[in-house]
Amino acid sequence: MAELAETFKAIAAKLLVANRVTVAVTAEESAQQNIAKPLAELLAVLPDQAKSSSELLIPFKSLASATGWHHNLPVAYVSRVFRTVPYTHADAPALMVLAKLLRADFLHREIREKGGAYGGMAGYNSDGGLFSMLSYRDPHLKRTLDVYQQAVEWACQGEFSDEMVKQSVLTSFAELDRPLSPGSRGYREFVHQQQGLTHEMLQSFREGLLAMDQKQLVQAAQLYLDQGFASSSVGVLAGDEMFSKAEETLTKMNMQMKRLGS
Repeated sequence: MAELAETFKAIAAKLLVANRVTVAVTAEESAQQNIAKPLAELLAVLPDQAKSSSELLIPFKSLASATGWHHNLPVAYVSRVFRTVPYTHADAPALMVLAKLLRADFLHREIREKGGAYGGMAGYNSDGGLFSMLSYRDPHLKRTLDVYQQAVEWACQGEFSDEMVKQSVLTSFAELDRPLSPGSRGYREFVHQQQGLTHEMLQSFREGLLAMDQKQLVQAAQLYLDQGFASSSVGVLAGDEMFSKAEETLTKMNMQMKRLGS
């Protein structure tokens, strides 16, 4: 315990410094007035600390990878992730709608209804510019990887109706406009400020969603999913038996195998 306490102490010395702290308070005006003085006193006693040369940012280089984690499981969790573009890019609205479309109109049917998994979904992380497809509690491994390839082909061929696009746009807006508590709304605004997201950027994204059509979705699928398929990454969590059955496919992918603790 003493060693752990020293580790926590060292972490605190790095984090709890004045030049690393930014504070947001969501409250009624009277409460903010009451908290202003004690908050200022707290920040005043935090030490300053200059960044050392070892803390300088290291250039990031993305690499495609395939990793499998062995665990004592009767089912699999299968994911494929594509590097795309972040929120402020003109194609970001198309990627968000494409994720909703693939989840509702292809992956749910193929992975859950036909494949028997508990879930099959797609998602777009606009902060990191990552597009993902995943399954959970999945009785299949190789089949699901094949379904991801089929999903990309389906999207690239535009085999979806205007009504499907409309519903996916509505689902995207439902996510953006979901009800939030006052504290959560304040936190969201704080994060936007920290990220440099302005109201103009947010409005531009919404307008991109409203203008979405089949052509834009097909172009996004072709550019980021089809052309990016070879450089996408795969992660699988499953049991030994499922890995054994898919060994030939995973070997071709040069999957690195690791074992999680029991």
